[in-house]
Amino acid sequence: MTEGMVRQWAASGARRHPCAECRDIKRTWVRALDAGDRPQAEAVIVAMGLHQRVAHA
Repeated sequence: MTEGMVRQWAASGARRHPCAECRDIKRTWVRALDAGDRPQAEAVIVAMGLHQRVAHA
């Protein structure tokens, strides 16, 4: 996945009106990417998956 694709995915949530926690997780993920902190970005992706499973399944 290219950086542009990642940014597009991050921006796509606005159309679906994500919950507040989804928005917070996504912002944390983008900050980690901007900082070049790949381990943190990966941890945030895992957190998003768990959140979606628990809160939205």
